[in-house]
Amino acid sequence: MSNVSEEFFAAFTTNISGSMGECDCGKFCIDDANEYDYEWQENELPAFEANHKALGDKSHYLFLDHSVQRYEIAGLLFVYGCTCEGGRNIETLIRRNTAQIATFLNTLAKQHRAKADAMEVHAV
Repeated sequence: MSNVSEEFFAAFTTNISGSMGECDCGKFCIDDANEYDYEWQENELPAFEANHKALGDKSHYLFLDHSVQRYEIAGLLFVYGCTCEGGRNIETLIRRNTAQIATFLNTLAKQHRAKADAMEVHAV
């Protein structure tokens, strides 16, 4: 389960997924549910799991029950399903300021439209 909505993820997805990847928060996320879908080195996945178990609460590993999928916003690269608050904080900011963001984007669109209308296009 992710901290961001499916709609938010769909809007900002990188469309790249795989067996492992690091979230911007520093957690190293691993898909351990589909271990036969990837070309793991011998004992690689069990070594990650043993290290995670040995570190306990200090572990930076996060095991997911799906492929490691990423989304990018504001120059930050998050993993869908990570337990960090990074993506959720940004989504919350957007949802709480929807009207203001719409006003801002509409103003920018009008400015761009005005610039485009003022341009002369010459046929070649």
